[in-house]
Amino acid sequence: GNSSHVVSIPGVWLKKNNLNKGDLIYLEENGNSELILTPQIKEKKEEYKKIIIKVDNKNFSRINRELVSAYLEDYREIEFVGKSIPNIIKKLRDGIQNLMGLEIIEHDNKTILAKDLLDLREVSLHDMVKRIDIISRAMLSDLIYSNDKIVSANFFHRDDDIRRIYLAAMRTIKRAFSDTNFASELKMSSDELMRLWHVINHIEITADNIKHISQRLQTSKTSKKELGRFCNILQKVEKFYIETLKTFYLNNSEEAYKQADVKDILIAEINDACEDCHKGNICVAYELVKNMVSEIQKIGRRVYS
Repeated sequence: GNSSHVVSIPGVWLKKNNLNKGDLIYLEENGNSELILTPQIKEKKEEYKKIIIKVDNKNFSRINRELVSAYLEDYREIEFVGKSIPNIIKKLRDGIQNLMGLEIIEHDNKTILAKDLLDLREVSLHDMVKRIDIISRAMLSDLIYSNDKIVSANFFHRDDDIRRIYLAAMRTIKRAFSDTNFASELKMSSDELMRLWHVINHIEITADNIKHISQRLQTSKTSKKELGRFCNILQKVEKFYIETLKTFYLNNSEEAYKQADVKDILIAEINDACEDCHKGNICVAYELVKNMVSEIQKIGRRVYS
C-alpha cells in the first residue's frame, strides 16, 4: 500500500540467518532515525546495578558527590556502610530525598540501603522541561513583585525542586545514550535528546541566578530609586524569558531570531545601569541578571540552530 515500501535484503545475510521466503524479520528503531533488522526478537534485559559507598573517613560533601554520581550512573540500589552512619544520617536522608525516585528501604547503625523506585520509561522529558520552567517563572515573578524581598529561603526550596527534576532528566538522557532499546522506547532522536539536555541545563542555571540575586538584594543597601530601576529591568527580562520559552515550545525559529536581538538590547541597558549604580551587592546582582539573559538566549539558540 501507500504506507509501506519494499526493501531488498542481501541473500548472504538471509542464508547466514537461515531465513527463507515467508519468514518474519523484525525491525527496530535505534533512537537515531535508523532501522535495525534482526532475524528474531531480542529479549530486552535491563541491567540491575548495585553499588556500595563506604562513608568512614569522608566528609559529607564527598559522600553526597558519590551518591549523586551513583544516581546518574543508574545504580538501582545504593548501599552506604560504615561506623559513622549515625553521625550523618540526617544529611544523608535529606540527600537521598533530593533525588527523584530514590527511597530508603533498610536502615541500621552501620548500613543504609536506598533503592530506586522510579521507572524511567514513565518519565516525560518534555514534561520535565515544563515543570522546571513553571518553577523558574514563579521564582522570577516573586523576585520582581513580592513586597518582601527577603524570600531567599523560599527560593532555596524551589531551587532544590528544580535540581531534583534536573538530575532525573540527566539520568534519563544518559541512559538513552547508553541503551538503544531504552532510546527507542522514548521515541526521540539523539539530536532531540541533546537539545532537551541543553534547554533543561539553561533553565536550571537561570533559576540558580535568580536564587543568588535574591540573596544579594537581601543584604543590599539599595535606595528605592535604584531598586525600582532594577525591578524594571527584571520585568523586561521576565518578558524575554517567557517569549523565548514560547519559541521553544512552538519550535518557532523566526521568533527565536527576534528574541536574540532583544538580548543585545537588554545587555546594553544592564551595562548602563551598572555604570550608574554604587558599588555593592546591587552591582553584583546586575551581573547575575546579565548571566540570566545569556542563558535565556541560549535556549533560543537551541530553536534556530
